[in-house]
Amino acid sequence: MLLLADVNDWEKQPLINAFDSCIRLNLEYKFTLKSLMSPSKDLLGYIQCYWDIERFMATGIIKRKNGEIIKQELLVNVEAYNGEFIYYAKCRWTDNYTFTLYMKDGNEWSVKYFPIV
Repeated sequence: MLLLADVNDWEKQPLINAFDSCIRLNLEYKFTLKSLMSPSKDLLGYIQCYWDIERFMATGIIKRKNGEIIKQELLVNVEAYNGEFIYYAKCRWTDNYTFTLYMKDGNEWSVKYFPIV
């Protein structure tokens, strides 16, 4: 933002104050994306996103219908400025127990639940 302020001849102090406030208040941005039921309709898979000043993290989560989390795995951990891809990513169940996050560039990450039968 400070680079943009230089280019556009903006006042920098409000940007610095806003940044300092975010740090002081430990501002974080959490949200859920791409929530889907499994093909068997007994599990829910989704991506939990966490964005702070320095990092973006996406966690794949599989829950039972009753809300119990049965599998949780960190899929992506990148610098904050690289997190925008999540808005263009797709998710789907590849089988009854595998929830997969697909990026446009071909990368993919999966969360797999192995039930005891």
